[in-house]
Amino acid sequence: MTACVVVLAGIGIGGCGASDFANQPRAAIPYETTASIGAKAVNISPDRFGAGITVITVANLTSDPAIFAIKGPTQAESGTIQPQAVTTIKTTLEKGHYQAIAKGVTGVKPATLSIGPARNTSQNQLLQP
Repeated sequence: MTACVVVLAGIGIGGCGASDFANQPRAAIPYETTASIGAKAVNISPDRFGAGITVITVANLTSDPAIFAIKGPTQAESGTIQPQAVTTIKTTLEKGHYQAIAKGVTGVKPATLSIGPARNTSQNQLLQP
């Protein structure tokens, strides 16, 4: 009886982890940047970084409701941002040149944004989500 249990346990343990499969590497850590819609211009900082998932926190510093939009190889747009309010946009930006514009307010100069090659994977980086 004991020998039977030992043999079955050996077979069960031998089967654990025996399969060989390729893991997909993790995506790069989302890049966080900030933007503001001012009375004269849209500002975004930093305005140069690598392609990938990007989180943009946008503040509307004007006295009018506005919509923040990214125009380029990838398009993204916020909902209406009330005056003196903040919102966040999460999008995946591809390599290329972009304009960050404010819709709904007049006379506001757009900002330019340069997105480089894709950022490195976060695979094998400790303490990452």
